[in-house]
Order: sequence, then structure tokens, then C-alpha cells
Amino acid sequence: ALWHIVVYCPLAHANWMSDGFLYKAGVLDFAGGNVVHVSAGCAGLMSSLVIGKRAGFGSEIFHPHNIMVSVLGASLLWVGWLAFNGGSDVSDMSQVAVSVLNTQVAAACGSFSWMLTEWALKKRPSVLGIISGALAGLVGITPGAGFVDLTGAFVIGIITGPACFFSCQLKHRFNFDDALDAFGIHAPAGAIGGLITGLLAQSKIGGEGVNGAFYGNGEQFWIQLYGIVVSAGWAMCMTFILLKLVENTMGLRVAMEDELQGLDMVCHGETLNPFPFTDPEGDSHSNYFGEELFSDGESVVQKGRMSSDMARHSQDPGKKSREIRRSVENSAPRRNSKDSISEIEAAFGDHVVGHPA
Repeated sequence: ALWHIVVYCPLAHANWMSDGFLYKAGVLDFAGGNVVHVSAGCAGLMSSLVIGKRAGFGSEIFHPHNIMVSVLGASLLWVGWLAFNGGSDVSDMSQVAVSVLNTQVAAACGSFSWMLTEWALKKRPSVLGIISGALAGLVGITPGAGFVDLTGAFVIGIITGPACFFSCQLKHRFNFDDALDAFGIHAPAGAIGGLITGLLAQSKIGGEGVNGAFYGNGEQFWIQLYGIVVSAGWAMCMTFILLKLVENTMGLRVAMEDELQGLDMVCHGETLNPFPFTDPEGDSHSNYFGEELFSDGESVVQKGRMSSDMARHSQDPGKKSREIRRSVENSAPRRNSKDSISEIEAAFGDHVVGHPA
């Protein structure tokens, strides 16, 4: 709520209201490239720097939790973005139609170009990369959806895919924990889209006087750069102030053992996965649904809980996180896969469709 009031609202007024200083300067931002994506991406970067890295970051491998859910979310996002961009100006239906078509083309091109980049460098494409490229294209077209033609949408999508692929690697190079690539995708794609809009905007699409550098208005590129720098600078400075305010009043981080256990379980007593995961030796892991399903008196979490003060003041957070996780896992009662299957069947009855032998 504070970020919305202090960061988003001033930028929205400056870019979109007739008395806003960026509007008067001539910055083109059709649906929020600066207002939403550059500002949010830079805020994400500042947040990752101030809050710090997750326990185990850099020393443990973090895999995507559920690719199927990610694809579902990206699909819904893609469809919703058509309305997001198309609905940004309903006064001219022809411009709405162009912005929707541009959004579709840029997303497809971003997805395709990210896939090719990943394929060339890592020798195989990935579904996560494909949907990340689609998001990069969607973000990139946002500032220019109602100002460029299909060629512009194609160029934005083709460029933002590889650009965001490389920007997402910066967190490994500079060791900051951008868990969901909020900075890696949103800030670069929003900035690139805004700059290309400054090159390829056309008055026949965006209205009288809206032309980019390639169509007779050489100043537009520098005006776009000015808008991007102002938006990024405001977002980062104000986000830093807000984070420090929260840190000194409510606190920004939870205890390490709560972080490792997962806030779903800590705050709500449940997790996304309804069944436990077991390794080949039959050890029950800490992903479970309801403590009572596998508890025998004291819960696994209670048995494995360690002092938050010790974890918080550890000189080696990576080592401490591994010790806590090992303690939680070792405290779980050892059981074989047949015992786990029997308990699942007893708990869920006929709802268990099948299980490994």
C-alpha cells in the first residue's frame, strides 16, 4: 500500500496526466512501461539488496516448484495482457485493435527468441524459458503497444527475449537474490520497449505528432531515455526509504527455520502438495499436508525446530540452513514406502488413483 501511494501514483500522474511533467516533456508510455514495469523491476532489485538472500542461496540448487502451474499462470497472464494493453485507451477502437495485435506478436516473438537463445547457449530449450520470453515480450510492448506497428512489435519481441535472458544471469554474476526475476525481466524489457518506441513510433498509429526517431523526430529517443531514468531513479530511492521504514518498525525477514519450513505451513498450517515426498530409502521429507497425517505425538516441525536467535546470528547462513534442514529431516520417523502408501490410502481412501508399487 505504501509503495502504491509513494511510488506508483506519482509516476502515473507524471506520465499520464496532462499536467504531469513527463507527459509535458513528451514521454510515450502507452500502458505502463515506465509506470509499472521499470518502476517495479527497480523496486524488486532494491528489495533484493536490502532484504538479502534466501537461506542457502549460492550454496544450494533451487529448482522451479511446479512448471505446470507456471505455464498455467503465464497463459492466463498472456490473455489478460491483451485486455491490459488494449484497454489502456478505449477512445479509439482502431488503436485498441492495433495494440492487442502488437501485444500478441511481441509475446510470441519474445518467447521464440528466448527459446533460441537458451537452445544455442545451453544446448536445450526449456518450458520455463519459453514462458519467461513471452513475459519479456509482453513487458517490452507495453510502452509502445498503441504507438508502433507490427514491425515495431516484432522488433521489440525479438530483442527483449535474449536481452532479458542475459539480464536474468546478472543475479549469479553479482550475487543478489532476484528469486522471480522481477528485475531481470521487468526493468530491462520495459526500458528496451520504451527506447524502441522512441525509434519506431508512428503518427498513423499513435496520433498526430507521435513519431519516433526513424520517422522524423530524432529527439523522441532521448525523451524516452529521460522518462526511463526518472522512473527508475524515483522507484529505487523511494523503495529504499520504505524498506528501511518497515525494517525499523515491523521487520522485513522471518526466522530462518520458518523460512526453510515455508510460510504456507508456518502461517496457515498447510502446503500446496497434498502428499508427502519420499526418497528411495523411505525417508519422509518435510513437504506434507497437515501435521497430523504423519505425526506421532510431537510434530516433525516441532522436533526439528531450532533457536531463531542462533540462526539469525550465524556467521555462515548457508551452513546453518543446511544444519536446520538436516535436523528437520533426521527428526522425522523413518518409514518405508509401503507404510506411507498405507497411511495415504487410510487418509484419502478411494481418492488415491494410483501409486508406485
